Amino acid sequence: MTAEALKGVFQGNEAAFATGGAAWYDGFIHDVGRVAIEMVKSGYASGGSPCNYVRADRYLIEDGTITGVVATDTESQSELTIRASLIIEATGTARPNLRASMTADLRAADQGWLKAVNLVLKRELSVDYAIGLKAKQPTEEESRYFFFAPYRGHTLFGTFYFSLPDREAPPAATAEEIRLMLAHAQSLCPDLELSADDVSMVHTGVIPATSSGPNRRLVMKTSPSIRSGAGSVGAENLIEVQSVKYTESLDVASRVAQQAAKYLNREYQSRNPEPLAASELTSALTPEAVAERAVHDEMAVHLTDLILRRTSLGELYVPQEREFRPYLDAMAAAASWDEAQIEWESERLMRHYQAMGWSASATRNR
Repeated sequence: MTAEALKGVFQGNEAAFATGGAAWYDGFIHDVGRVAIEMVKSGYASGGSPCNYVRADRYLIEDGTITGVVATDTESQSELTIRASLIIEATGTARPNLRASMTADLRAADQGWLKAVNLVLKRELSVDYAIGLKAKQPTEEESRYFFFAPYRGHTLFGTFYFSLPDREAPPAATAEEIRLMLAHAQSLCPDLELSADDVSMVHTGVIPATSSGPNRRLVMKTSPSIRSGAGSVGAENLIEVQSVKYTESLDVASRVAQQAAKYLNREYQSRNPEPLAASELTSALTPEAVAERAVHDEMAVHLTDLILRRTSLGELYVPQEREFRPYLDAMAAAASWDEAQIEWESERLMRHYQAMGWSASATRNR
């Protein structure tokens, strides 16, 4: 897209488009949390058995062969034994812990991981287009696109990739990383005069990485890996899966299903993906209806489940108590919480934000 055309759809400035840019308009996930929930519900409707707050601790090995997993219900702390004729392992950073008790040839070496970070800017810089501007990230050697993507009245800026020193801890962005990202956004669009006051939230995640170049620098993996355990004694019924992005999920799922069918001696039949049966938007429902759906239809256990994952209420900024209180009261009624539990749930939500480096003083731009 030409610089003149870009200026018509984005609140940047002429300097930002000196070398041109790119505009994306063909598809966008408007509520990532709801997409994940609807995928789980779709799996349940097809015969799956989703488990919430269940942690796989180690593989169950009988007569030298993996036959299932030993897991913990983290709410009751009770131990569960789950057996299966075929195991599909898609555990991300938890894989080394899951395999820690296995024999040396099956134990997983911890690979590289990167922390992926996007800033949530209070300003709506574009309505219908995601704008990509090419530049170098200070920690990278090659230029690539950085995106300003519209998101529910805000703008997502990124994505930046930083080293992940501790894969066990929540991948919170540091103050220095946020400062660096904001400075980079400002350098791309000087006329915007962005400051820390323009940042209402930071989204972080963990992605698989691989080493590259003479300095063995970690970079994001660009393709998924699917490996059968065939050839590894005791792990013949194990399929290891590591994906990178939502955009490749349908292809990855199809490939995994083909391997599973082959192992189980079943015929694999490809068919066109069916659209998810989307639930009503949170904004169209009362807090009581949202809480009823979350507790009784979507396995929500804590207030954090509802605010952070069953809805997008806590996605763009730290909600104030007056904003989340109606949902807390509604969930308390749906889940039969007493006053002590209600207070604990409210504190638990605030502790989540504090662990991510945010406090209740971080509010939306009104």
